[in-house]
Amino acid sequence: MPAERDEQAESARYEYLWDRRCKTIYRIRLSVLYHLKRERFFDTVDKTCSMLTAVAATTAVGVILKENHAVDVYVAAGTAVLALVPLVFAPADKARKHGQAAAEFRRLLADCERSGERWTEAVCDQFAGQVLELEATEPAPLAALVIDCQNQLAIANGKPEERVRLTVVERWFKHWWDFDASAIEARGHRARQRA
Repeated sequence: MPAERDEQAESARYEYLWDRRCKTIYRIRLSVLYHLKRERFFDTVDKTCSMLTAVAATTAVGVILKENHAVDVYVAAGTAVLALVPLVFAPADKARKHGQAAAEFRRLLADCERSGERWTEAVCDQFAGQVLELEATEPAPLAALVIDCQNQLAIANGKPEERVRLTVVERWFKHWWDFDASAIEARGHRARQRA
């Protein structure tokens, strides 16, 4: 009997540590995906602004050469506004920072994988602490984007039933607006209960 209890206790402890390991690795993967999406978004914003500024500047030169003064004011103003976007919002810098954050989380994920499958309490605490240290330097995450990343991970992990549907507005503005995560999750919970 005592040997059986020891075996049950050991099994329960292993399950507890395995659950902590899985949750830590999930958080890291979620962070990697989130930062890669933000990097790609800011890089696209930066390149789009540069392209539109170049097109507008070319148009302004053409308008000035034709001496059409009615249009050149508007084209010049539009060019100035487009040129200010990268200076004011610095999307290239934000893309670089998110790329660096993704790289840091990837290195941490590699360390987790190198540590093997049988984690001790100390190893769990160490990796959980490292995740918190990395997250401490980040701005607050955007809820709809986090949920979109969670949906992608659910599909990748073979659990599509765990997805939470985002509305069209949430999908379109997930990089621009911080939606209420609890409202999105509640909507997803209600949908799962109906299913």
